[in-house]
Amino acid sequence: MAIFQESEGTRAGNSNLRKGDTGVEVKTLQESLNIFFGSVLKVDGVFGDKTEEFVKKFQFACNITVDGIAGQETWLCLDQIKSQIGKFHPTQREGDKGDYVKYLQVWLNGYYNSQLTVDGNFGSKTEDVVKQFQQQRSLTVDGIVGSQTWSQLEQPNWDI
Repeated sequence: MAIFQESEGTRAGNSNLRKGDTGVEVKTLQESLNIFFGSVLKVDGVFGDKTEEFVKKFQFACNITVDGIAGQETWLCLDQIKSQIGKFHPTQREGDKGDYVKYLQVWLNGYYNSQLTVDGNFGSKTEDVVKQFQQQRSLTVDGIVGSQTWSQLEQPNWDI
C-alpha cells in the first residue's frame, strides 16, 4: 500500500526477505525498522525471530498483510516513512483527508496498536488516538496535529 501516491525514490523492487535470510539487504531492513521503532534490532544481517517480530509490527502499523515477510508492500511503506521523517507536515484535524493523514495513522498504529484503518480519513477514531498521544506526551490535548505533535510522533521512543 502506498502511503504517498506520488512518491519519489521508493524502492519497491527489493527482494522478499524472510526469517532465515542473511546479508546486506537484511541489514538495510533492520536499519529501516530501527528508524521507525528506535534501536530495537541488532543490525547484524540475520533475519531472525526479532526481525520477523518487528516486520510484523510494522506491517500491522501500515495496515498491510501481516506475514513477517518483507515484500514489496513492506519495502514501499518503509521507504515512504523514511522519506518523510523530519519534513514539514501540514496541520491535520478531524475532517481532513489525504496522504498526510495516512502517514499519521501509520505512526499512531505503531504507538498504540490502535487498529486505525490507514485510509487517509481523519475521523473521530483517529482524533481520539491523537488526543491519547497528546495527553501521554504532555502536549495540548486538542486532537489537532500541528508541528509539536508531528515532532513528537516522529520520535521512535515508545515502549515496545
